Amino acid sequence: MAQPGDLTPERVTELEKQLADAAAQVAQVQAQLEQAKGGTTPAPTAAPTLAVGAPNVRYGPPLTGTTVAAQPVDLTAVLGPEMAQQVRDQLSQLGLDGRVAGMLGALPENVGPVTPTTVERLSEPPRRVPFAFRLSSFWAWSWWEAFSVFMVVIAPIALWGFFPWTIPAAFILGVLAIVVVRGRKYVRRVGLLKWGKVATVTNSDEISRGTYYSGTTYNNMLVRQANGWDVTKRFYSGPASKTKIDYSLDGANGSLTLRGLPYNNGVILANSRKPTTALCVSSFPFPVKPNATGDFEGGGISPWSWLGIFLAMALHIALVVGGVYAVHGLWLNA
Repeated sequence: MAQPGDLTPERVTELEKQLADAAAQVAQVQAQLEQAKGGTTPAPTAAPTLAVGAPNVRYGPPLTGTTVAAQPVDLTAVLGPEMAQQVRDQLSQLGLDGRVAGMLGALPENVGPVTPTTVERLSEPPRRVPFAFRLSSFWAWSWWEAFSVFMVVIAPIALWGFFPWTIPAAFILGVLAIVVVRGRKYVRRVGLLKWGKVATVTNSDEISRGTYYSGTTYNNMLVRQANGWDVTKRFYSGPASKTKIDYSLDGANGSLTLRGLPYNNGVILANSRKPTTALCVSSFPFPVKPNATGDFEGGGISPWSWLGIFLAMALHIALVVGGVYAVHGLWLNA
């Protein structure tokens, strides 16, 4: 029995027909544009055929008075860069980018050595880490954490009703997990800010990309992408990428995996005392672009980031208070 999301023969046939109709329409528009530019009327020819999965298969009404050359359609020239990328992202989500690569132009890939980017000078380590950076390194707001807390505290409400003695254990384990995860991130981020140097990127390869059927895709989520020291945030819907970045620092080589949008020549900070520890600047929850003297300033944290810090602190305080209350009421006074 076909499971939801499986490509059944009927579904493949339907998709192929839709692709054929779309290709015929694009080809017709392209021919009309060429006719308008040339000012001549081409001789009528037979309707074009599109082979998708089977030879000499034609769909849709015949096109008369047009001649279609057997060459890929340049989506960027016809639709513009932004619209063309949206079309490619949608095809990638459906897992059809390979089927139509020759027809609509190959999808962009991020392979081989990246283009060097000129970046501002960073002062020699060790350097001072602003208090605001330390605060945000630990208490930056995380939607994944908030979702996990909701699933642990609210979702198993029936379990708490039948086994109330497990409530304190859930609070204790939850607080410990948050401390461990956030503590590791704090140590890595602050260590890179204090001892980090700009690493030389030697290679960048996109090793995977999410599709409609597997992997990770975003649906109108705020994502970050770096170019040099500059980090942009925008709402994005489409596939998530996993990029392997190779770098070198002071004769030592290392690599890291960047998840989210494809790598775009962002600065890679590597720890001068432990070069295998590195992060792209887009992985920090705040802008880390140095000032004119090469040092970091704590004034770059936005008001929304400060709000996230206070909300994260409030959530953690609530968990600690709830844990203390549960331990006192269900374990000590049981």
